[in-house]
Amino acid sequence: MDPPCTQLVKRELKDPDLKTPDDFWTPLRAIKEEWEGEIDMNLKQDEHHERITKFIKHQTMLSEVESDTEDEGEKSVENEQNKELYLQEEEQKLRQQLIEDGIKEQSRQRQQKWENDLSNELYLLNDLKREHVYDHKLKNPIPIAECYTGAHTCDETVATLSDLKKLVANRVPKVPLDELLIEPLLNWDIDMLPKKPNLVEELCRLFRQNIGPTLAVVIDGKQFYCHSMLLGMMSEFFNNRNFSHVLYLPGTKIPSRTFVNIYRWMLEPINSLTLTQLIELLRASQFLAIEELTKQCWRLTHDVLKTTDRILTMYTVAQRVCVNIEKIITPYVGRIWLPFASSQEFINLEFSKIRRMLQLDTLSVNSEMEVLYSAILWLECGWPLRKRYAIDLMRVIRFELMPFVFLIIFDRRKDGPPALNYIRHSVVVHKLIYNGLSEQHSDANRYKGNSGRYPREWIYDPCCPYHHGHKCNSARFVSYNEFINYVKCLQKAGYLRGNRMKLYTDDDIVCC
Repeated sequence: MDPPCTQLVKRELKDPDLKTPDDFWTPLRAIKEEWEGEIDMNLKQDEHHERITKFIKHQTMLSEVESDTEDEGEKSVENEQNKELYLQEEEQKLRQQLIEDGIKEQSRQRQQKWENDLSNELYLLNDLKREHVYDHKLKNPIPIAECYTGAHTCDETVATLSDLKKLVANRVPKVPLDELLIEPLLNWDIDMLPKKPNLVEELCRLFRQNIGPTLAVVIDGKQFYCHSMLLGMMSEFFNNRNFSHVLYLPGTKIPSRTFVNIYRWMLEPINSLTLTQLIELLRASQFLAIEELTKQCWRLTHDVLKTTDRILTMYTVAQRVCVNIEKIITPYVGRIWLPFASSQEFINLEFSKIRRMLQLDTLSVNSEMEVLYSAILWLECGWPLRKRYAIDLMRVIRFELMPFVFLIIFDRRKDGPPALNYIRHSVVVHKLIYNGLSEQHSDANRYKGNSGRYPREWIYDPCCPYHHGHKCNSARFVSYNEFINYVKCLQKAGYLRGNRMKLYTDDDIVCC
């Protein structure tokens, strides 16, 4: 019996349109061939096998022809590449040969020149030698009788290369010129020469008159011609920087007028300036790394902040000019907290700034109740937009410093603005009040308040109706309306009221 693959081939030879089953695969498929005569189904098995073998050989021959064609194509591409490489190598060899021929030609020309010069020198030497022979014969005539004796002969041979070397050696002196000279010792009299100028004064004169500037500084489109040496000596920013003749500085960091003041400070002292100029100088000196100017600006800033009337102005200018300096000046604002709380600048503060201020230990108040009402005042001026900040502000209020009675009845009262009523009904605030009462449980001064682990800077204003001194034994309680009335009085009085403040512990305070 025939194998399955042979049976399939036989079926395809018999019926070319017969489809092959999908579950059987074989690489052999019969094609339509023109057989001699009709197909006889009664052929023997050997004849069928011979036909199949012939068909396989035919397919193999066709595949070999295709592979030979591909091999020839690859060989032709490889031959083309080898040909290009060969041409490149030949061109490189030709170029190298031309270079070597040029070098040899230059060497030959130099050798030819040297030989020509040498022959010319020999010709000149022979001419000189003949002149010496002629002079010798003219000076020493030989008698006729002694002409052939050889007693009066002289050297008449042709000059050689050794003779030329001797002539050159005799022509060049063997002793250096400095050995023949003796240096004289001169007397330098100071009176004979003009007085030398002071280099420091001369350099300062060049800087002040701006003679020969070497650097152009460009700020906001304005050019300033300066001396890079002066800037490098005073500023680490310029000393540690490799720049060309033009340098661009950002106008947001250092305005043009501030750069002019800094350059003037390098040459001469500054007698007067405004607070805005002071803050701008301080910020620019930190940017340019001018240590000496930074120290002077901070020293002047501390002197200004000693006066309470200038603290608010200084803080306002710093808030507008430089945020970093404003953060440093913020603790000084606590010294004038109540006048500051009555200003428009306090109402316009951002949440982060008001929260940072309420955390200060340097807030000058008579009671922690004033700190609470200050936060309520800020919330009320932007209510209900500032409602989301209410709980966060209450977390920085120190309820343990408030009087005991105020904490007990705080959530029971109904007066005050919507912001205060919202806080009274807050569960978080109730918990904060409870914690404050817990800390006051064993405190003897809990009815007065102002006693705790983290106190404020307690003060006393004689013009405030609800302020008390530390010796007063009266119970302390302040309503929101009383605080607002006091704030209005501060607005009318201005900064003069801040100068009347006294310390909470002064013995001369008489309140009740």
